[in-house]
Amino acid sequence: MENSNEIILKRSESLIRKKDFSSDIERLYQVIPPAMRERFTNNLAKMFEYEWESKREKEKAMRKVKAMCQSKKLGYYNQVVAQFRDAEDILFHDYSNKIVRVGKKADIPAKLLGAANLDKNNDLHINYKGKRWKFIPVEHHESSLPPESLNNAYKMRELGFSWDRSFIGKPVVPEPVPYEPKDPIFAILVGKWLVGLYRWK
Repeated sequence: MENSNEIILKRSESLIRKKDFSSDIERLYQVIPPAMRERFTNNLAKMFEYEWESKREKEKAMRKVKAMCQSKKLGYYNQVVAQFRDAEDILFHDYSNKIVRVGKKADIPAKLLGAANLDKNNDLHINYKGKRWKFIPVEHHESSLPPESLNNAYKMRELGFSWDRSFIGKPVVPEPVPYEPKDPIFAILVGKWLVGLYRWK
């Protein structure tokens, strides 16, 4: 009986052949680090099945996929991984823009905040509106959240969207902190992209 990875791998191979990429996907899969293989097969398949927001973004991702296959044939195995990560970033950026568009139609003040950097404590950092912001995981936020923020996240789930994790962000202020930072943002993480769903006073 085939396991889920084998099924996904065959689906990815079939989809790539439809796009006239002749590389042997099973061999391509073998040069991907084991820890990345499930992510690789899932997200590679999504790139072909997904309904892209931007034709330009889709074309950019397909060029990266083609470069990934060519890198394998050339024996540049590190480039297989590098090109895949680039294609994945493009996919997640496009998906983030879709969340924003659909969210606004549903009266959710969704906004793409930017690409975040992860630190050793699993907190995220971005530069937004001229300020440095720190985002902590929702599960580490001790005080209650505004019901509107949770309602917006719930509505996005009902609309069929998924994401990695949720975060609460505040501007970073100099030490010692002279005041409590205002205007926190409830945001979701898609790949490396933060999408704000609610901001409160």
